[in-house]
Amino acid sequence: DKEIGSPVGVGEGTLLSFDMIMQKAGFEIEEWFFELDATCKAGILFPGWGETDDKNVWHPFLFPEMHQVDTHLLNIWSKNQEYDFKTHGLAMYDTSVNHNKVDMETRNAYAYHIDASKLVQFIQKKLQDRSRVTSIKSEVVEIARDKDNNIDKLILKNKQEITADLFVDCTGFKGMLNNAPDRVDLTGRLFCDTAIAGHVPYEDRDKELHPYVISELVKHGWVWNIPVQSRIGSGLVFNRTQTSIEDAKDFFCEYWNHRISKENLKVIDWTPYYNKNAWHNNVVSIGLSAGFIEPLESTGIALIIVGIEQLSFRLQSRYYTDSDIFYYNNLMSSYFEDCIDFINMHYEKVDRDDKFWKWVRETHVKSDRQRFYEDQLLRTDVPLPERGSGFVFCASNWFVWLIQLGYKVNPAFDGLASGSSLEELLYYHDNIESTRHTRSVKHVEYLENLKNHRKISK
Repeated sequence: DKEIGSPVGVGEGTLLSFDMIMQKAGFEIEEWFFELDATCKAGILFPGWGETDDKNVWHPFLFPEMHQVDTHLLNIWSKNQEYDFKTHGLAMYDTSVNHNKVDMETRNAYAYHIDASKLVQFIQKKLQDRSRVTSIKSEVVEIARDKDNNIDKLILKNKQEITADLFVDCTGFKGMLNNAPDRVDLTGRLFCDTAIAGHVPYEDRDKELHPYVISELVKHGWVWNIPVQSRIGSGLVFNRTQTSIEDAKDFFCEYWNHRISKENLKVIDWTPYYNKNAWHNNVVSIGLSAGFIEPLESTGIALIIVGIEQLSFRLQSRYYTDSDIFYYNNLMSSYFEDCIDFINMHYEKVDRDDKFWKWVRETHVKSDRQRFYEDQLLRTDVPLPERGSGFVFCASNWFVWLIQLGYKVNPAFDGLASGSSLEELLYYHDNIESTRHTRSVKHVEYLENLKNHRKISK
């Protein structure tokens, strides 16, 4: 029905904040977990991206802190680099990747994979059931503006007219409501502008239903693999000036050994961008209408969540000023810039002779933010910064990636007596990380237990 918009339906990997956002919206996890075909996500595995022996990068959600000695795991590992980083310096790798298990005692280490289309349907139904929101399924055919270029009313195809003090633009890449977007040119900073995506059936569900996302580097770009309960969501992300859509489809079907056919693939194209004036006059653009980077590292859902949160903060008094608009736009621009620099870093050290990757090397521009974090890894007079707040990707996220990309790390200062850091490192590995899988259950078994009991611990 052309009257009813449909979601892009690609983003299926969430962040740690997803459950909290759903709770704030009034949706408890017991309500939505099985409705959304959800599974667990301990992090992202990046085959082929790293400079380590296995060429893989592991990016977890959990960053252990050693409160008893007032430091954190990355600091301790920096003093003991003879130990393998993935097993001694990171959390959840062995349990998640080597054993395909979920640690039920460490729920704060997990986000979720979900069926994005079912999320939209779930929210629409819940809001309709609670009679708190009026859902009007009709197309906007005319936008009436006043002399100051604010929207006065929306005229719909069904002849209704919608007036409001403030409009939130969720019209996707069309960005229908902001008539003066101030778009930022991201040439040389981001490299992919197209994806083909589809649903892949399981062949070996016990093995393929793993509690993490896979983002595998391939010759045309990278492929995501996100297992939900009934199938795998997957797609190839590439640049259409370097790879034709038909070639991409052929490669993708071959990648999956023809478990998916070309006619079942959706093509999504975009030019990476964001609007510096996401809030313009009485319109706030959130989601694809505000900007889109690429599907790597779940930046899309992260920026949607931040956009919703920050708008809610600004409107708590049910009143806003030009200062609120200025603050919101500057804050959202900083969040976009944070994500852009982080994604840009992923592409910086790929040494392949494929057409796409040679083009990336020729056009890549390293960010000042990355140079800063590289310098931080070399300092010995201060501790490595911890997670912090105010960013989508904070210091720990950067360090995890840079270390696995082969950047040098000096022993960080943490004020500990000589030798105690090695003791803590080995205690963490021997008593927590190396034995974690013995306290964990297979991902498939965990989901079956939840289904039987319908009770999800947090």
